[in-house]
This record gives sequence, C-alpha cells and structure tokens, in this order.
Amino acid sequence: MVSEAVRVYEDLYGLSLHGVDVSQAVEELNKGLQCIGVNASCALSHIAAASQLASSLGPEGGSGLVAKALLAVAALSLPVLTWFGLPLLYVIAWGLARRDWVLEEHGTSLWEYTGGLRLRRLAEVYRLVDSGELALRDPRPPRDFIEYLGRPGYSMWLWTGLVLAAIAAALALTSTSALHPLRLVLGLVYVFFLPGYGIAEALYPGEELSPIEHLALSIGLSLAIVPLGGLLLNYTPWHVTQLPVIGLIFLVIAVSLLVAAYRKYMLYEKSLVSEEH
Repeated sequence: MVSEAVRVYEDLYGLSLHGVDVSQAVEELNKGLQCIGVNASCALSHIAAASQLASSLGPEGGSGLVAKALLAVAALSLPVLTWFGLPLLYVIAWGLARRDWVLEEHGTSLWEYTGGLRLRRLAEVYRLVDSGELALRDPRPPRDFIEYLGRPGYSMWLWTGLVLAAIAAALALTSTSALHPLRLVLGLVYVFFLPGYGIAEALYPGEELSPIEHLALSIGLSLAIVPLGGLLLNYTPWHVTQLPVIGLIFLVIAVSLLVAAYRKYMLYEKSLVSEEH
C-alpha cells in the first residue's frame, strides 16, 4: 500500500514539473495517506482514485509548456493591444457607419473624401469632426426611434456596450481556463465600468462631459451601484449568487443604455427642428 502511494506520488510530481494541475489527485492521495493504519479500505480507495486521476491527466510535454507560455504572453499583452487597438477599431467602425454622410464644407461623402478605408486620413477627419472643425451631416436622417436604433451611425455606442456586456456575462458563466485572461479583462469592464457608463449616458445624453469626466463618473457610479444591487439581492429569494448578480448587472446596463439612447434621440429630434426653423 505504501509502495503504491509512493509510486503515485512520483507520477504526480513528474506531471507537476510539466505544468499539469495535479491538485485534485494530490488531495485524494493525502486522504489515502491519512487512512493508512486506520482504515485499509479507505486508504486503498483514495490511493486508487489518485492513481486513476494521475493516469487520466497524462504529461503535457513540451507542447503543453509552450502553450502555457503563449497563453501567458497573450494575457500580458492583452491590455497593451486593447489600449492601442480599440481606438483604431472604433475609428474604422465610425467611418463605415457614416460612409454616406456628407462633409458640409466639401460637399462630398465621407468615403469619397477619405478615399475609402485610408486609416490615416479617416483618423484625421474623425479628429476634425470631433473637435467641431468639420461638420458631418446625414443626408437621410432616421424617421423614428426604431430606425435611430437600427442605424449604426447613431447607435453604435449602444450596441457595442450591449455586445460587450453579453460577452462578459457569457464568459463569467464559463470555466474554460484558456479564456481566463479575456474573462478577467471583460469582467472588470462589466462590473466596474459598463453599469456606470450606461447611467452616465442616460444622465448626460449630450456632450456635457469631457472624456475624463465621463470615465471617472462611469467608474464611480459602477462602484456605487453594483454593491447596492448585491445588497438588494440579499433580500430576495435568489440571494447573492453568481447567476443573479450577473443577470442584475446586465439588466442595469441594458436598461440604462436604452434610456440613454432614447434621450439622445430626443436631443437629435430637437436639433433637427431647430435647423428647420
């Protein structure tokens, strides 16, 4: 019995050197060792379970170590890629959503003026439009709120927030270790940014806040709302468990973003009326 336990221990030690998670097998082996001299059948049962787990794990070898190293590199580089990649992706999406809009100073569409998807020129136009130096006008403005929601040029921010929230919620309910870095990053955004972002957009649907003020308010509101939601859940039949918390946060994000979209649409309608007069 002792020799079998030693053999299993050697197998687990070899697996651990290859980066294999052997914690469950080690726990079974420890239970077996505690039973030695007290209950033989208990010891044999746990040692056999540890041996079976060791056999099922198998060595990962060099390819497993390389995969883990690549995963670690990807996890470390994800924040950097996000910092530099997201603004570029946003500008591309902004240009595609407004490709037929007209630059009033030049009388041409955005796509004609930028020569298609020329990133440097598109980024420059985005900067000028954002600063108010260029005016971009939609030749076919939406006729109602439903059409407003269906036009990416107006509601891209809304659908981006909802898609991010849905992906983060789905990842939070998975247990795949390979998705852990992405789950961590999106989880932080889901809990500490998106709830406050939606409420901040609903409170200030215009351009009242600077980007820094908007970011600070979004984080601050999230830090206030999420614990309050957990406190309220504690007095419901569902209590503070994973699924209700994730669902409540998603509900707050979705409702606040839709309210913000409606308030932005009302401001847009008022601007059209004022232009007509």
